[in-house]
Amino acid sequence: MIKEPYRDYATEMIRLYNRVRTMTPQERGAWCEAYNGKPEAEDYAAVLRAANNRLDAEACLAMMTVYKPGAQRVHAFVTRYATDNYCDERTVYRLLRAARLACAKERGLTT
Repeated sequence: MIKEPYRDYATEMIRLYNRVRTMTPQERGAWCEAYNGKPEAEDYAAVLRAANNRLDAEACLAMMTVYKPGAQRVHAFVTRYATDNYCDERTVYRLLRAARLACAKERGLTT
C-alpha cells in the first residue's frame, strides 16, 4: 500500500474536527475566538467544508467514528465500525482514504 504524503496531517485535521465537534457550544465559541486566524482554525474549516461538500454520508460517518481524538490505533475502531455497519474492513479503509483526500484537497495540500 502506498502511503499518501498528506496522510498524517489529514488524520490530525480530522481528529481536531472531532474534538471541536464534541465540545459544548460555549467551549466551541471560546475555541473559535482563541484560534481565529491560526492554522488550527483553517484545518477545522477545511474538514467542515469537505464533510459538507465533498464527502458522502457514509464516509463522513466513518471519519467521525474511527478517528477519535487521542486514539492512535485505529484498527479496533475500523473493526467495530465494519461489524456495526455490515461492511468489510477494506471498505472502511477506502472510506477513510477518501475522507483524508477530500480534507487535504480542501486544505490545499494536494492538487
